[in-house]
Amino acid sequence: MNINLVKSIASFIGAAGLSILFGGILLLSFTNAAGKSVQLHIIFGLILLFIGVGFNSRSIWHYFKSQKGKHLIYAILIMSLHIYIIVCINYISFKNRKRIDYTQTKKFTLSDKTINLIKNKLDQDITLIMNENIHENSLRDLNELINQFKYHSKYIKVKRYHPLKDPNNAAILQRAYSLKPSHLLIVASETKGTSIDKGPLIDKGTKRITWFKTEQAIYNSLLNTINAKRYKIYFISGHGEPSTTSKSRNKPNVTQLVNWLLNENYSVEEINLNKLDKGIPKDCDVLAIINPTRRFQKNEIEIVDQYLRTKNKEGKKGCLFLALGSNYEQNHKGRWDWISTGLEELMIEYGIQFNANMIIEPTLTIKQMGMTSIYLPSNHFGKHPITEPFFHNKVSLALKGSTRSLSPPKQSRNTRRLMGLITSSTESKEIIDLNGFTNSVKKRRLNEYISKIESKNHFISIASTDPKPNSKKRKNLTADDFDPNSAKVIGIGNGLFLNSPISEAARDYFSNSIKWLTLENDLIGTGTDISKKVSFVIPENKEWIYKEIIFYLMPLFWIFFGGIVWWRRKN
Repeated sequence: MNINLVKSIASFIGAAGLSILFGGILLLSFTNAAGKSVQLHIIFGLILLFIGVGFNSRSIWHYFKSQKGKHLIYAILIMSLHIYIIVCINYISFKNRKRIDYTQTKKFTLSDKTINLIKNKLDQDITLIMNENIHENSLRDLNELINQFKYHSKYIKVKRYHPLKDPNNAAILQRAYSLKPSHLLIVASETKGTSIDKGPLIDKGTKRITWFKTEQAIYNSLLNTINAKRYKIYFISGHGEPSTTSKSRNKPNVTQLVNWLLNENYSVEEINLNKLDKGIPKDCDVLAIINPTRRFQKNEIEIVDQYLRTKNKEGKKGCLFLALGSNYEQNHKGRWDWISTGLEELMIEYGIQFNANMIIEPTLTIKQMGMTSIYLPSNHFGKHPITEPFFHNKVSLALKGSTRSLSPPKQSRNTRRLMGLITSSTESKEIIDLNGFTNSVKKRRLNEYISKIESKNHFISIASTDPKPNSKKRKNLTADDFDPNSAKVIGIGNGLFLNSPISEAARDYFSNSIKWLTLENDLIGTGTDISKKVSFVIPENKEWIYKEIIFYLMPLFWIFFGGIVWWRRKN
């Protein structure tokens, strides 16, 4: 047989072996598992490659000793060096990565509280079992969101299944996690799993994942799965407070607020102080009194006082969230005055005085007597863990009515320190004489009455607690200088903005307050910090252009550049 024919056949076999070997390596990289198919590709490819090289070893040796062979070796070495440099750059960037979101709405960025949870609270492996049997738009959005969770924590693992494309894998996961067709995700640890349904999270029109809703759902599931302590919040009833269960439009309620708390893994219960035999339950982490309209009895006030003074099993005193409603009445002398709940006198002992004045915003329309709105821009929030996110995120808050101002007691030996949370607008007015105010409303001379009052900033919400022993002598105290085990009180001059329906800003203010009271400062957040301006922002309607540039034009640029170099060398 002609020796040249044998060498040609061997060369063809070697080239085929090289192609099969390359295909096996690609298959291994995509499947990430050395299955039988991958092993056969690599073994069979290597055998064919060795056959080709063996029959053409002398020719190959002479070729590499020639000028062309040396150029080829040089080109391979240069290419290998470039690949090595690229791999090193990618490895370094992977180990020290930083992600920048240039979208105007920061839609590809997790909220502060989610990042704090997975960075500071997550200390065990969590697996996200993801159902890929959804629309491609939803799948793309879900992958982007899950990648954000993986980016911030090494403990987040992902398993994927498709009941139609990979029924065997789906069956295995179904037996392990009780999967249902309605499930979008299962958030699972070694001992516990929480399911997330896809129905409420996927827009029926666009088939897109609602980012913030899905992030919130994963956040809540993580809290449930990692067995984080479930704090108990008791809402006081029996004094005209809004109901925590009734959804009647004719009666005030805080059901929307309660539902948000339940979604954030809190336990909520409504209690009546007159029906308690042994005081506030020992499992109470926060006592909430919102918008009472009737006076508390003496024994009820004593129960609240005892709760704030008594230490629990963890050595911590009670925590109170107190929001007095904007309610005033006409007394027997015909004069108007605030409805006294009896809690005002108790709060003086804890360093907070509810003043007898009214703060209103005269530039806004008055719909009915006393019902004015106070608009609170972000620069009126204090430097405190509860309110700092509002300042950073440029979040404003609007009260639903006029409010009382708060201040330290005028004559008190109390060593407690106050931290201002919210101050009124500079355009607000302080009304001392409620009777004169109501009369001017009736006579439609309100503007003349208000114009005589000086503008001033007033505290609308205050946090009170004891400072640490070594911090008492310092004048300027920060939130870190206060004793976490002391009784903590948050007072608000008007809590009507917490009644349903409430805004997200109102929800976040209450949620942040509860987290501060329960010492969960690292979970406080109202969303992404967008106060740090970036010089370049990608408009939402042009994001696809930049994606095309990244995925297509950048590789084409290097091909074009390499082609020019090759053409110049050839000529």
